[in-house]
Amino acid sequence: MDGSVLVRVQGPDPQGLKLGGRSFYAVESGRTTLSGSGFVSRSGGRTVVVTSASVLAPFFKLDQQGKPDGMIEGARVDVYLESGEWREAAFAQVVSLDSVKSAAEKLIGAKVKLQRGVHVGCVALLQVVQGGDAVTPLCCGIGQECNRGDEISVIASPFGLVSPTVFQNSVTSGVVSNVVHDSTRVALLLTDARCLPGSEGAPVFNRSGELIGMVSSTVERPDGSKLELGTVIPVALFSNLLELKLVDSGTSLDVRNCSVQQGSSNMIADAVFGCSESVVMITINSSWGSGVVVSTDGHILTCAHLFRPFVLVDKRTHRLRLRHPSTRITVSIRNGGVCLHCAAELVFCSKGAIDVALLKIQSTSADMSIKSVKFSTGRIQAGTRCVAIGHAIFLPTTNLSATVSSGVISRVVCLPRDKTTPAIVQTCASVFRGHSGGLLADETGRFIGILTSNARHSNGDIIPTINFSIPYAMLQPLIEIVLEGGEPSSPNVQSVFDMYDREDPELLSLWRLESDSQPPPQADALSRFDNIVEQLKAKL
Repeated sequence: MDGSVLVRVQGPDPQGLKLGGRSFYAVESGRTTLSGSGFVSRSGGRTVVVTSASVLAPFFKLDQQGKPDGMIEGARVDVYLESGEWREAAFAQVVSLDSVKSAAEKLIGAKVKLQRGVHVGCVALLQVVQGGDAVTPLCCGIGQECNRGDEISVIASPFGLVSPTVFQNSVTSGVVSNVVHDSTRVALLLTDARCLPGSEGAPVFNRSGELIGMVSSTVERPDGSKLELGTVIPVALFSNLLELKLVDSGTSLDVRNCSVQQGSSNMIADAVFGCSESVVMITINSSWGSGVVVSTDGHILTCAHLFRPFVLVDKRTHRLRLRHPSTRITVSIRNGGVCLHCAAELVFCSKGAIDVALLKIQSTSADMSIKSVKFSTGRIQAGTRCVAIGHAIFLPTTNLSATVSSGVISRVVCLPRDKTTPAIVQTCASVFRGHSGGLLADETGRFIGILTSNARHSNGDIIPTINFSIPYAMLQPLIEIVLEGGEPSSPNVQSVFDMYDREDPELLSLWRLESDSQPPPQADALSRFDNIVEQLKAKL
């Protein structure tokens, strides 16, 4: 696509000290080469390239205040155009967006790392040295403020050092997973769109072809682990500072060269808007997970494994109950944009094959409106679009709304005994720690099931895009007694609880991912479900 470029920087590095923990680079004859992405614009009558300052950071020289002040001697920057030409570019300036830095620190609960005076919120401007007039600048509108679920496209050049011809301007798509605000406006967007090494600086567009931001450098936690979602700096934060000449929002413009998905319909965003207030955060003492409101009386479905460390079998009732009366269960629920924190009681916690628990909010204020999810009772089909919503990744102290990811139903596994009743739903939406108990919804925002677990590699690393949910069919008896308003002590309700507590070797075998013929070895790439639960418990 015209206007998007691959950015290559190289410079002297005889001792290999410029890598800064990067996973992708080239070293030859005492020179290190790095690459990123960027886009072409106009500023002050010049042809310029906008990119993430992190791409250039190892070769910056610093002024007395420790801020970037040009490139070190022997460093060179080039940009690779869609036409297949390399053009030299010169460093012009860096702007530091403190609101982006603060937003990133909010997400990780710590100070972000600096490299040569550069942090995640630094944007660099390069000037094309020769033949700039022949370079096609990015010409598109500036998109309005984004919402969770909005579909986006990223045009990046990951792994550009390997083969620019193959990797330049690769298109990937996803949704806005979450929005991080500072005191006055959006400071950072999170996305489930693929952002591989070398995507830093890539332009990000909404479905109408309007520029909404630029991929930032990866946010890294103090322990060295990287944030699981891509991070996008809103264009509104830096376009004026860099005096970029972009078409104003609302202007009639030609989107043929910058629009990846044209159209006004945005079903995922509409679905998220319709059901997100039914997804709550559940905290049990200092651990947390997600839940789904299934009645306007405040009943919530979630995963039983969230409570395993806190329960024991009651000798009188033979049900699972909280081990200590002092255990606090708090539900954080969005109500008209305000986050309210309510005490909840554990009504039921399954000890059978279906990993489900039922909570009830204990008290509500008179002006509090509890929004129940709507249910999709139709047939679940592989290939249909879906959305996963839950309070994943980020600590409760960040006070973020539920995180969103989109995908499709990968497979529906039915009970072996009848071959028709859905028992497990597998999706390719990105699911992380904290999603457990969250909502799996269809593209209209209706309940398909609750998120329970991920597949894992043998080394324990989760596979975000292979995850499992309990479908409505498995939860229907529990949901129906809730909607009927039965008392937990009534015989009808107790009989339903008995059904969920009853041993079901066939269903348990499915959830343990056991083969029909023989169980997989312990070191199989997909761990058994009970191992998954144990590892999830340690992180929730």
